[in-house]
Amino acid sequence: MQTKLYQASKRGSTVDVRKIQKMIIKSEAAKFKAVRTVTQDNRGKRTPGIDGIKFLNPKERISLAQRLTLDGKAKPTLEVSIPKGNGSYRKLGIPTIEDRAKQALVRLAVEPA
Repeated sequence: MQTKLYQASKRGSTVDVRKIQKMIIKSEAAKFKAVRTVTQDNRGKRTPGIDGIKFLNPKERISLAQRLTLDGKAKPTLEVSIPKGNGSYRKLGIPTIEDRAKQALVRLAVEPA
């Protein structure tokens, strides 16, 4: 589907691009891929958000993928101060695993375009 999305964007067909993006976001395979990316493949996979969840077992990953929907609502982020090169600090917001999975799902649909 991502290849079709790329080809549609290359043609300039915005109607087809939006249609394929919606198909990707609703796709079960894309949801599982997004959850796998966040919980198993990413470098920060063990970083907990404000919910404190560091690890998901296989059943929890399946459950997360099945309930993953883009509802426009995000949970609060965990804000951590990290040092900068000049000695000052900056805030780093760490989202929950569910919010990171939503971001990964949208990325699967937007990046090829």
